[in-house]
Amino acid sequence: MKALNDFAGTNQYSMGISLSGGLDSRILLAATDSPVKTFTFGAKGSSEIKVAKKVAKKAKVSHEAVILDPDSILSAGKKVVYLLDGRMSFRDGYNIVIPQKIADKVDIFLTGMGIGECIGGQKLNNKEIFKIDHIDELVNWIYKKRNHGFTEDMMSELFRPEYYQKIKGRALACLDKEINDIYQQNCLDTYQLFYLKNDIRRLFMLHECSATKFVTSPLYVNSIMDGTLKIPLKYQYKFKFIISFFKKAFPKLSTIPYLKTTLPVYAPYPLHILCYHLKNGFTEAVKLFRKTTKISIENKRGNPDVNEWTRNNKQMRNFINETLLSERTLSRGYFNKDYIEKLLHEHTNYVKDYTIQLFILVMFELWHRYFIDGDSEP
Repeated sequence: MKALNDFAGTNQYSMGISLSGGLDSRILLAATDSPVKTFTFGAKGSSEIKVAKKVAKKAKVSHEAVILDPDSILSAGKKVVYLLDGRMSFRDGYNIVIPQKIADKVDIFLTGMGIGECIGGQKLNNKEIFKIDHIDELVNWIYKKRNHGFTEDMMSELFRPEYYQKIKGRALACLDKEINDIYQQNCLDTYQLFYLKNDIRRLFMLHECSATKFVTSPLYVNSIMDGTLKIPLKYQYKFKFIISFFKKAFPKLSTIPYLKTTLPVYAPYPLHILCYHLKNGFTEAVKLFRKTTKISIENKRGNPDVNEWTRNNKQMRNFINETLLSERTLSRGYFNKDYIEKLLHEHTNYVKDYTIQLFILVMFELWHRYFIDGDSEP
């Protein structure tokens, strides 16, 4: 706690905090003694903004909503591909929108980036990872997760046969080598290290590359990072530790709902788990309603509903279609045009949600244009 407060509360410059409806940024705000301005990004009218506004009011700090729209995601997504060499998804573009939009309002921008992943158990919400005890099993489990829904059957249809035969098995072989190179005392610790070396580091790199102001996180401080690594991973499962920690450390802000469960933070942990599952059930019910009725309903409970924008926003839908079906893309000899058309049709008509897969394909094509074809910087 002392290290966190020293980090956040002793700067001489005007500071802003990225405040969400979760606990990562709320911890940072609660530990900050110096005057700060808070900013929340999200879709207009979203629960994210409403909860963050209540938190800011309770903490007696100023708050400003930064509205994200399809246009900002499109332009930022192209920059993400360029800045990180295609190592993050196109849809992660919203991570660079806020620092750019508030560049003239604060000198230093603090984010809770990585806190949820390191102490909140965001990547430990699946019991399967705790049952893995062999490195080969871990490699296959991570490969399945990192493949973002691209099954072997899908890839055999997506790629042209001659190209697929050249690349088949290479991604798994590379992952196997990396996991073996970083193997720790057990599979669970190895998984955590793999995640820190890849996803968390890329998030840091994204902010460093794109921000016009100094953007930072508590996890840049070695003592804080070392402290998070001492928390047993089993206590991070289903955000148990972060809820318990917040209730004890910051009771004042525990009366406001935690967006992930919609309950005040001080509520008993079992109720949080129950509401978490009920909320997920509601989300699945909305997806089923969309699929059955073909009626567009934008989810405003959290981050912008980019999934729905890919269907009902004409500019974003056209961008994806034109990028993936252009003569330039198809002439490379990688993809089967008929299968891409099938993905687009099933996605648009709510047969299946292929948002992640479509953005990965867009990212791959844009990477090719920037770094192989030599297109100018977006």
